[in-house]
Amino acid sequence: KDGTLVLPLWLSRGENAHLPACFACLYSQDQGESWQCSEIVPAANGIGDPTEASVAERQDGTLLATMRHEKPGVRRRAFAQSGPVCWSQPWMDQNLPDPVCSGALLSLERGKMVFVNCAYGDEPALERQRQGENVRWSLDARQNLTVRLSQDDGRTWSDGLLVEREAGASDLACSPDGKIVYCFYEQGWTDGNCIFNRALVLARDLWTGFTERGGGGDGARREREVQARYFRPFFVAYFFYYAGYCVFSSFIVLFLTERGYSAAVCGVIISLTLLANLLME
Repeated sequence: KDGTLVLPLWLSRGENAHLPACFACLYSQDQGESWQCSEIVPAANGIGDPTEASVAERQDGTLLATMRHEKPGVRRRAFAQSGPVCWSQPWMDQNLPDPVCSGALLSLERGKMVFVNCAYGDEPALERQRQGENVRWSLDARQNLTVRLSQDDGRTWSDGLLVEREAGASDLACSPDGKIVYCFYEQGWTDGNCIFNRALVLARDLWTGFTERGGGGDGARREREVQARYFRPFFVAYFFYYAGYCVFSSFIVLFLTERGYSAAVCGVIISLTLLANLLME
Protein backbone atom coordinates (compact mmCIF):
# COMPACT_ATOMS: atom_id res chain seq x y z
CA LYS A 1 0.00 0.00 0.00
CA ASP A 2 2.91 2.39 0.69
CA GLY A 3 4.67 1.61 -2.60
CA THR A 4 7.31 -0.73 -1.17
CA LEU A 5 8.58 -3.29 -3.67
CA VAL A 6 9.24 -6.78 -2.29
CA LEU A 7 11.24 -9.49 -4.06
CA PRO A 8 11.27 -12.96 -2.43
CA LEU A 9 14.65 -14.73 -2.46
CA TRP A 10 15.69 -18.35 -2.43
CA LEU A 11 19.12 -18.44 -0.79
CA SER A 12 21.22 -21.60 -1.07
CA ARG A 13 24.87 -22.58 -0.94
CA GLY A 14 24.14 -25.08 -3.68
CA GLU A 15 25.69 -28.08 -1.99
CA ASN A 16 22.74 -30.24 -3.07
CA ALA A 17 20.90 -28.20 -5.73
CA HIS A 18 18.16 -26.71 -3.54
CA LEU A 19 19.76 -27.39 -0.18
CA PRO A 20 20.77 -26.18 2.33
CA ALA A 21 18.58 -23.11 1.95
CA CYS A 22 16.72 -20.31 3.69
CA PHE A 23 14.24 -17.56 2.84
CA ALA A 24 14.71 -13.79 2.77
CA CYS A 25 13.62 -10.94 0.54
CA LEU A 26 14.88 -7.75 -1.04
CA TYR A 27 12.78 -4.64 -0.57
CA SER A 28 12.84 -1.15 -2.01
CA GLN A 29 11.07 1.92 -0.64
CA ASP A 30 12.13 4.26 -3.46
CA GLN A 31 10.62 2.54 -6.50
CA GLY A 32 13.64 0.31 -7.08
CA GLU A 33 16.38 2.96 -6.95
CA SER A 34 17.97 1.14 -4.02
CA TRP A 35 17.40 -2.20 -2.33
CA GLN A 36 17.78 -3.59 1.18
CA CYS A 37 17.88 -7.18 2.38
CA SER A 38 15.50 -8.45 5.02
CA GLU A 39 16.37 -10.71 7.89
CA ILE A 40 16.71 -14.39 7.04
CA VAL A 41 13.99 -16.91 7.84
CA PRO A 42 15.91 -20.08 8.75
CA ALA A 43 14.69 -23.63 9.30
CA ALA A 44 12.69 -23.79 12.54
CA ASN A 45 9.52 -25.18 14.12
CA GLY A 46 9.66 -28.41 12.17
CA ILE A 47 10.33 -26.63 8.86
CA GLY A 48 13.40 -27.58 6.85
CA ASP A 49 15.23 -25.36 4.38
CA PRO A 50 12.51 -22.85 3.35
CA THR A 51 12.79 -21.81 -0.32
CA GLU A 52 10.75 -20.63 -3.35
CA ALA A 53 8.52 -18.19 -1.49
CA SER A 54 5.60 -16.00 -2.50
CA VAL A 55 4.61 -12.84 -0.61
CA ALA A 56 1.24 -11.04 -0.36
CA GLU A 57 0.07 -8.01 1.62
CA ARG A 58 -2.59 -8.25 4.28
CA GLN A 59 -5.28 -5.66 4.84
CA ASP A 60 -3.35 -4.12 7.77
CA GLY A 61 -0.21 -3.64 5.66
CA THR A 62 1.78 -6.57 7.07
CA LEU A 63 3.05 -9.31 4.75
CA LEU A 64 2.35 -13.01 4.59
CA ALA A 65 4.86 -15.35 2.93
CA THR A 66 4.34 -18.97 1.93
CA MET A 67 7.37 -21.17 1.33
CA ARG A 68 8.36 -24.46 -0.14
CA HIS A 69 10.36 -26.43 2.40
CA GLU A 70 11.77 -29.90 2.72
CA LYS A 71 12.13 -32.08 5.78
CA PRO A 72 11.80 -35.88 6.06
CA GLY A 73 8.42 -36.91 7.42
CA VAL A 74 6.77 -33.52 6.77
CA ARG A 75 4.44 -32.59 3.90
CA ARG A 76 2.64 -29.42 5.01
CA ARG A 77 2.82 -25.83 3.74
CA ALA A 78 5.08 -23.32 5.54
CA PHE A 79 4.29 -19.66 6.25
CA ALA A 80 5.90 -16.59 7.86
CA GLN A 81 4.51 -13.10 8.49
CA SER A 82 5.36 -9.43 9.20
CA GLY A 83 8.25 -8.34 6.92
CA PRO A 84 9.70 -6.98 4.79
CA VAL A 85 12.48 -6.02 7.25
CA CYS A 86 11.82 -8.56 9.99
CA TRP A 87 9.98 -11.85 9.62
CA SER A 88 8.38 -14.01 12.26
CA GLN A 89 9.43 -17.56 12.97
CA PRO A 90 7.98 -19.85 10.28
CA TRP A 91 5.07 -22.17 11.00
CA MET A 92 3.23 -24.95 9.22
CA ASP A 93 -0.47 -24.97 8.32
CA GLN A 94 -1.55 -28.52 9.11
CA ASN A 95 -4.62 -28.10 6.89
CA LEU A 96 -2.58 -27.45 3.73
CA PRO A 97 -0.78 -30.51 2.33
CA ASP A 98 2.20 -29.80 0.10
CA PRO A 99 4.52 -32.21 -1.78
CA VAL A 100 7.68 -30.02 -1.69
CA CYS A 101 6.85 -27.68 -4.56
CA SER A 102 6.49 -23.94 -5.07
CA GLY A 103 3.09 -22.29 -4.61
CA ALA A 104 1.79 -18.72 -4.60
CA LEU A 105 -0.24 -16.12 -2.70
CA LEU A 106 -2.32 -13.26 -4.10
CA SER A 107 -3.96 -10.37 -2.24
CA LEU A 108 -7.45 -9.26 -3.23
CA GLU A 109 -9.84 -6.70 -1.79
CA ARG A 110 -11.23 -6.54 1.78
CA GLY A 111 -8.97 -9.12 3.39
CA LYS A 112 -9.39 -11.76 0.71
CA MET A 113 -6.40 -13.83 -0.40
CA VAL A 114 -5.91 -16.60 -2.93
CA PHE A 115 -3.43 -19.46 -2.46
CA VAL A 116 -2.39 -22.12 -4.97
CA ASN A 117 -0.26 -25.25 -4.60
CA CYS A 118 -0.24 -28.95 -5.38
CA ALA A 119 -2.47 -30.11 -2.52
CA TYR A 120 -1.03 -33.57 -1.99
CA GLY A 121 0.62 -34.92 1.17
CA ASP A 122 2.64 -37.61 -0.66
CA GLU A 123 2.01 -40.28 1.94
CA PRO A 124 3.76 -42.98 -0.17
CA ALA A 125 7.05 -41.04 0.04
CA LEU A 126 6.58 -40.48 3.78
CA GLU A 127 6.02 -44.21 4.29
CA ARG A 128 9.18 -45.03 2.36
CA GLN A 129 11.09 -42.53 4.50
CA ARG A 130 9.76 -44.21 7.63
CA GLN A 131 11.08 -47.49 6.24
CA GLY A 132 14.53 -45.96 6.00
CA GLU A 133 14.66 -45.22 2.27
CA ASN A 134 16.47 -42.12 1.06
CA VAL A 135 13.67 -40.66 -1.08
CA ARG A 136 12.68 -37.00 -1.43
CA TRP A 137 9.27 -37.42 -3.10
CA SER A 138 7.20 -39.78 -5.23
CA LEU A 139 7.27 -39.55 -9.01
CA ASP A 140 3.60 -38.44 -8.93
CA ALA A 141 3.93 -36.09 -5.94
CA ARG A 142 3.01 -32.85 -7.73
CA GLN A 143 -0.66 -33.52 -8.26
CA ASN A 144 -4.03 -31.92 -7.47
CA LEU A 145 -3.17 -28.29 -8.20
CA THR A 146 -5.73 -26.47 -6.05
CA VAL A 147 -6.65 -22.80 -5.69
CA ARG A 148 -8.06 -21.75 -2.30
CA LEU A 149 -9.73 -18.60 -1.03
CA SER A 150 -9.23 -16.96 2.36
CA GLN A 151 -11.57 -14.26 3.62
CA ASP A 152 -9.53 -13.47 6.75
CA ASP A 153 -6.10 -12.48 5.39
CA GLY A 154 -4.77 -16.01 5.06
CA ARG A 155 -5.63 -17.30 8.53
CA THR A 156 -8.05 -19.94 7.24
CA TRP A 157 -8.63 -21.35 3.75
CA SER A 158 -11.50 -22.84 1.78
CA ASP A 159 -11.58 -26.41 0.45
CA GLY A 160 -10.52 -24.99 -2.90
CA LEU A 161 -11.01 -25.45 -6.62
CA LEU A 162 -9.19 -28.29 -8.35
CA VAL A 163 -7.40 -26.77 -11.35
CA GLU A 164 -5.25 -29.62 -12.68
CA ARG A 165 -4.61 -33.28 -11.81
CA GLU A 166 -1.04 -33.50 -13.12
CA ALA A 167 0.74 -30.23 -12.34
CA GLY A 168 3.82 -28.63 -10.78
CA ALA A 169 5.02 -25.14 -9.89
CA SER A 170 2.42 -22.35 -10.06
CA ASP A 171 1.89 -18.62 -9.70
CA LEU A 172 -1.05 -16.20 -9.37
CA ALA A 173 -2.02 -12.77 -10.68
CA CYS A 174 -5.17 -10.71 -11.10
CA SER A 175 -6.54 -8.10 -13.48
CA PRO A 176 -6.15 -4.40 -12.52
CA ASP A 177 -9.76 -4.27 -11.30
CA GLY A 178 -9.33 -7.48 -9.29
CA LYS A 179 -12.22 -9.21 -11.04
CA ILE A 180 -10.19 -11.85 -12.90
CA VAL A 181 -7.73 -14.21 -11.19
CA TYR A 182 -5.09 -15.91 -13.32
CA CYS A 183 -3.07 -19.03 -12.52
CA PHE A 184 0.11 -19.77 -14.48
CA TYR A 185 1.31 -23.34 -13.89
CA GLU A 186 3.15 -26.40 -15.15
CA GLN A 187 0.82 -28.97 -16.69
CA GLY A 188 1.26 -32.69 -17.34
CA TRP A 189 4.14 -35.02 -16.60
CA THR A 190 6.73 -36.52 -18.91
CA ASP A 191 7.11 -40.30 -18.68
CA GLY A 192 5.24 -40.30 -15.38
CA ASN A 193 7.76 -38.03 -13.65
CA CYS A 194 6.19 -34.92 -12.11
CA ILE A 195 9.49 -33.00 -12.14
CA PHE A 196 9.46 -32.82 -15.94
CA ASN A 197 6.37 -31.12 -17.37
CA ARG A 198 4.82 -31.08 -20.82
CA ALA A 199 3.43 -27.53 -20.97
CA LEU A 200 3.00 -24.15 -19.32
CA VAL A 201 -0.67 -23.17 -18.99
CA LEU A 202 -2.53 -19.97 -18.10
CA ALA A 203 -5.91 -20.50 -16.44
CA ARG A 204 -8.15 -17.45 -16.02
CA ASP A 205 -11.40 -16.34 -14.41
CA LEU A 206 -10.85 -18.42 -11.26
CA TRP A 207 -12.42 -15.67 -9.17
CA THR A 208 -15.77 -16.41 -10.86
CA GLY A 209 -15.47 -19.97 -9.62
CA PHE A 210 -14.99 -18.76 -6.05
CA THR A 211 -17.86 -16.27 -6.08
CA GLU A 212 -20.29 -18.73 -7.66
CA ARG A 213 -19.43 -21.49 -5.21
CA GLY A 214 -18.99 -19.52 -2.02
CA GLY A 215 -15.30 -20.22 -1.62
CA GLY A 216 -14.87 -23.24 -3.79
CA GLY A 217 -14.93 -27.02 -3.48
CA ASP A 218 -13.09 -29.88 -5.00
CA GLY A 219 -13.30 -30.95 -8.62
CA ALA A 220 -15.78 -33.73 -7.91
CA ARG A 221 -18.19 -31.31 -6.27
CA ARG A 222 -17.92 -28.92 -9.21
CA GLU A 223 -18.66 -31.79 -11.58
CA ARG A 224 -21.76 -32.76 -9.59
CA GLU A 225 -22.97 -29.16 -9.66
CA VAL A 226 -22.57 -29.01 -13.44
CA GLN A 227 -24.40 -32.31 -13.83
CA ALA A 228 -27.28 -31.09 -11.67
CA ARG A 229 -27.52 -27.84 -13.61
CA TYR A 230 -27.65 -29.42 -17.06
CA PHE A 231 -29.31 -32.77 -16.41
CA ARG A 232 -32.94 -31.66 -16.91
CA PRO A 233 -32.50 -29.67 -20.16
CA PHE A 234 -30.25 -32.40 -21.54
CA PHE A 235 -32.81 -35.09 -20.68
CA VAL A 236 -35.65 -33.12 -22.31
CA ALA A 237 -33.61 -32.51 -25.46
CA TYR A 238 -32.58 -36.16 -25.61
CA PHE A 239 -36.22 -37.30 -25.19
CA PHE A 240 -37.47 -35.20 -28.10
CA TYR A 241 -34.47 -36.22 -30.21
CA TYR A 242 -35.25 -39.92 -29.83
CA ALA A 243 -38.98 -39.37 -30.18
CA GLY A 244 -38.27 -37.69 -33.50
CA TYR A 245 -36.03 -40.57 -34.51
CA CYS A 246 -38.76 -43.11 -33.74
CA VAL A 247 -41.33 -41.15 -35.74
CA PHE A 248 -38.87 -40.89 -38.63
CA SER A 249 -38.21 -44.66 -38.52
CA SER A 250 -41.93 -45.40 -38.55
CA PHE A 251 -42.40 -43.30 -41.67
CA ILE A 252 -39.47 -45.06 -43.35
CA VAL A 253 -41.04 -48.49 -42.65
CA LEU A 254 -44.45 -47.29 -43.87
CA PHE A 255 -42.92 -45.85 -47.04
CA LEU A 256 -41.00 -49.04 -47.83
CA THR A 257 -43.87 -51.46 -47.16
CA GLU A 258 -46.20 -49.43 -49.36
CA ARG A 259 -43.75 -49.95 -52.19
CA GLY A 260 -43.62 -53.69 -51.69
CA TYR A 261 -40.34 -54.12 -49.85
CA SER A 262 -40.15 -57.15 -47.57
CA ALA A 263 -39.92 -57.01 -43.79
CA ALA A 264 -36.30 -58.21 -43.98
CA VAL A 265 -35.30 -55.28 -46.19
CA CYS A 266 -37.12 -52.84 -43.90
CA GLY A 267 -35.30 -54.34 -40.90
CA VAL A 268 -31.89 -53.98 -42.56
CA ILE A 269 -32.54 -50.36 -43.53
CA ILE A 270 -33.81 -49.44 -40.06
CA SER A 271 -30.76 -51.15 -38.52
CA LEU A 272 -28.46 -49.11 -40.76
CA THR A 273 -30.19 -45.87 -39.78
CA LEU A 274 -29.85 -46.82 -36.10
CA LEU A 275 -26.14 -47.53 -36.62
CA ALA A 276 -25.69 -44.20 -38.38
CA ASN A 277 -27.49 -42.52 -35.49
CA LEU A 278 -25.17 -44.12 -32.92
CA LEU A 279 -22.07 -43.19 -34.90
CA MET A 280 -23.30 -39.59 -35.11
CA GLU A 281 -23.75 -39.49 -31.31
